[in-house]
Amino acid sequence: MNYEIKLVVFLFLTSICFPQIEENPDKDFSKFFEVGRDIFTSPKNFNSNDWIKLGATTVITTSSFYFDNSIRNFTRENKTDFLNALLSIDDYYNLYSIALADAAILGYGAVSEDDDVKNLGLKLTEATVYSTLINYFIKFLSSRSRPFLDRGNTDFNPIQLGYDQTSFPSLHSTNTFAFSKVMADEIDNIYWKITWFTASSLVALARIYNDQHWFSDVILGAVIGYFVGEFISNHSTNKDEEPANPNSISKFNITFKFAF
Repeated sequence: MNYEIKLVVFLFLTSICFPQIEENPDKDFSKFFEVGRDIFTSPKNFNSNDWIKLGATTVITTSSFYFDNSIRNFTRENKTDFLNALLSIDDYYNLYSIALADAAILGYGAVSEDDDVKNLGLKLTEATVYSTLINYFIKFLSSRSRPFLDRGNTDFNPIQLGYDQTSFPSLHSTNTFAFSKVMADEIDNIYWKITWFTASSLVALARIYNDQHWFSDVILGAVIGYFVGEFISNHSTNKDEEPANPNSISKFNITFKFAF
């Protein structure tokens, strides 16, 4: 947990060192905090659709508790070499690799003076930092025991920060879904979107398969990440004036073309 907190601080400091669109870094600094302020105060501006989403999330997460034990038992009884290899994805697609990617994209955008890349880097950093803060807040309040402790899926001991007691919700799921949502929104191409959400879904599955999380942990974690990523992609400070080309990512000054 300490390493994860340090990474969030690192990302925050990185994000305010690279200007987004304007040459004045003070404006970029204020934009970063404007997004954060709007995320944490958004409930006061909820419309009927937002309340429906919140209600649905509550119902789905609560209902998923019923399946925690059966899904855990199923994954423990159906391990194979192929699944062991495939579901080691959580060792590679996680907060650490995401933090490096965020910093690399921000750095490349700053060095190349490419506004699109800088904007993407800042959005990804915002998604990572703010989704992590929300996740930690819930972890701290709930302090649920991880499944490998064999204490059952209802063992909650509020106000804990140790790894063993911070199962709910899954940080891997939150981070990867937030990152994937922002990346998926960058290009209007169905195969591009499927690739990103498949990767984040595999991470969520891996956390269950590797006995690090309950099913309900990854459900709430994924929902948090998805909606934080959506909020950031649609925030007024991050909106592109023109949609990306659906068949290329040349807007990032990369010449690779999709063969779809």
